[in-house]
Amino acid sequence: MEKLIIDRGEWLTGAVLRTLYGSSGTGTLCASETQQMCCLGFYGRSLGRTKSEMQGWGVLSSLPTPPPEWLRKHLDDKDVKRFKRQEKSTDVETVLADINDNRYSHPSRREAAIKYLFAKYGDIEVEFTGTYAEGTARAKRAVRRGQNDAGK
Repeated sequence: MEKLIIDRGEWLTGAVLRTLYGSSGTGTLCASETQQMCCLGFYGRSLGRTKSEMQGWGVLSSLPTPPPEWLRKHLDDKDVKRFKRQEKSTDVETVLADINDNRYSHPSRREAAIKYLFAKYGDIEVEFTGTYAEGTARAKRAVRRGQNDAGK
């Protein structure tokens, strides 16, 4: 089983998105303001994608080089119910992006869901390291820099 390490201090979660963009705005593989990445951004880095080529893109399938096939698979019926996807897209990549970018999800639930989906559909073990405080502080600094730049 392949291993993917996600550093919480560099992780662009829904909570960090809320700090950067408020309740509006969409997720990105890599935020240009902070260089933080979503779970798919970390996976993209493991595939050789650079942060700069992932900036501004919401999912790996948007990039010129297609992602591994497992990301395009659809959840099985049990997981459609588990993740309440009955009326939504069920491809693994979109579900991972939605879970990652949920602005109000509890961190332990987000991590558990991401670990589960990567393991079940991609045969990838996800390990989380670092602290959320580092990531939140990084986002707050970027917001302050942006406010200071706007005041010049």
